[in-house]
Amino acid sequence: MLTEEVTGFLIASDGVLDPEFKKSFKFDNFRLRLSRDDMKLVLMVTESFVYLGLFREDGVYDIASGTIYTGECAVTWGTKLFEYYADGSVGLGEERLLEMASSQRRVAAEMAGDGHFDGEDPSLDGSEAIILVEDDVGHAALIHRIFEESGSRREFHHLANLRDALRWIEENRGRTFLVIADYLLPDGCGLDLTGNAERPLEVGFPLVILTGYGSEKIAVAAFKSGAMDYVIKDAESMQKLPEIAREALQKWRKRTSRDSAEEGLKSLEAEKASPLKI
Repeated sequence: MLTEEVTGFLIASDGVLDPEFKKSFKFDNFRLRLSRDDMKLVLMVTESFVYLGLFREDGVYDIASGTIYTGECAVTWGTKLFEYYADGSVGLGEERLLEMASSQRRVAAEMAGDGHFDGEDPSLDGSEAIILVEDDVGHAALIHRIFEESGSRREFHHLANLRDALRWIEENRGRTFLVIADYLLPDGCGLDLTGNAERPLEVGFPLVILTGYGSEKIAVAAFKSGAMDYVIKDAESMQKLPEIAREALQKWRKRTSRDSAEEGLKSLEAEKASPLKI
């Protein structure tokens, strides 16, 4: 069972269903369902154990929160929880999944005001910059070329160390930009850019961490520090950076808009609750 937001990640930017996921529909024991509830958990129920994973308050899934429960009581409880969400879900086939993706893309284009979608998020223009903090010149050149070949219209800046990155960020406060930072830098760590934050909005800008090797410890540290994504420097992942950047900026805009709306509501409620002065 998936939520509508998650289904969008199963479709590539060209509107085609992910090949690996598409294979699942060929199995007789596979069923995909769309939940009407905004589920904030990952649930796996088997004959012998239940896996439960929870999301953080900022909407990021924390892999460190996963817990496994064993025994008949746990399986019974997990089954009932699964059935609770199943009752509020509907079947979802490959054709319907593609229709939903097409509808989501069309709505995004209409919200941008031009009714057109060309593979690049139409609501993101050159005003939203990409900042790459990478000391390896070869990797930096490759990433820049990948963004250019993707048709990205965003301003692109390359900085080689933490000091220059911190200076650029300070000088450009008020702008919207995404920072892609290598985990290991000559003068520090990419996570030093977060300033001891615990959630993305506290960082002040969307941050994606790059690393030359996979490590669950680094991934957990990245998400707990407020990074929005964690990417390993392999050929396949590097090619997906423009798409990852686009999704991170989309999520950032949604979160900042929601945060501003909540702050406005709190201010309004505070004004109503304050006594009248005569």
